[in-house]
Amino acid sequence: MDIVQIGVCHGEKINFMDQVHDSMRARCERYVQKSGGPYTLYREKNGKTPIQYLEEAFKPLQKYKNQIGMVIDGSTTRGFTEPSQASLYAQHLKLTNAICFDVVEACNGFSRALETAYMVFQTQKKFDDQYILIINNEQPPETRAVLPKDDSDYRLVASYYVGLTFSNVCTCTLIKKSNNNSWNFQHHTNTNTASHINIPLPKLAKGFLPHTDDYEVILNEQYGQYCLPRLHQVDTKIPFVFGHIEAMESYYKEANLICHTFSKTVYETMFANHEIGKLSLYYDSCGNLGSCSLPFILHDQYGSVLPKNEKLAWLGNAAGGSDYMLTFQPWSNEEKKEYKVRGKYITWITLGYRVLKNKLLCSKRKNKKVGLKSQ
Repeated sequence: MDIVQIGVCHGEKINFMDQVHDSMRARCERYVQKSGGPYTLYREKNGKTPIQYLEEAFKPLQKYKNQIGMVIDGSTTRGFTEPSQASLYAQHLKLTNAICFDVVEACNGFSRALETAYMVFQTQKKFDDQYILIINNEQPPETRAVLPKDDSDYRLVASYYVGLTFSNVCTCTLIKKSNNNSWNFQHHTNTNTASHINIPLPKLAKGFLPHTDDYEVILNEQYGQYCLPRLHQVDTKIPFVFGHIEAMESYYKEANLICHTFSKTVYETMFANHEIGKLSLYYDSCGNLGSCSLPFILHDQYGSVLPKNEKLAWLGNAAGGSDYMLTFQPWSNEEKKEYKVRGKYITWITLGYRVLKNKLLCSKRKNKKVGLKSQ
């Protein structure tokens, strides 16, 4: 399987603090400093609808239109429960023969959709010459950030800050079957720390409905499906993350590790004692891109077509109770390499050794600098 092309559409770049209410500026500035952003993000300022975002993101992929056999929507802000959001998008794009369904797992929806596509290509012969289109359309409703009535309630203030961090962005990713078997999908989801529930969102449907000359789509009930994390519990996910990174140490030393756009400070701290080829963190400049994080960053760094054999990795461990790790090399013909993840305690011992080693090295460097200065 390989990614053929990525199309992107995003809102206007704005300064994060420009949208913050005066009464919340001091508190939100504190969160920005603590989280490492966002300082800028993308907001829709011209009244463009989610469907128009989809149209623009799909434009580069128009030439493949008649070969698309499946459409998967992996967005966090699904407009509806029935029919599937993917089916509405397919109707609008006139992809009449495509199988349509939604894959929702908070901000890891794109990763899950990729894994689903991989399994389809492995098992369905008819997709040997058909493409799969993955759509991620992140359009946070205006009601996402609620101004707290009591500014002393830190939970309400934090919720207000988080609600303002989401960007307006849409990505369309075209996938096809190939001889590339380099894909590794690793996920660990703790359903005790997150809930996928349906909540009524009045007036949300309007911008998501397809426009055609033949018929009009009207929905009686409008719902949004969200992952509402009770706790992100990043600390409990660390053994899972480090276990895989330690097992593929040589790979990660050369890889571009792309992280979900959530708290830049968290990821910088997590990997302070590891050698990573490149750590791609976009939270400070883009805010929370939701399920668009991976395709958006890939497009930003490499353009619409990915370079051959580039070592890529994805970490989505700040998506509610969802935890996902993905590694792959575009257009690779190498055999898939198996690796064994170490146990939790060995992982912690290894990490402790890394921390101690770095502290000793830093201490020696500091003493050297002090010695040179005193001379």
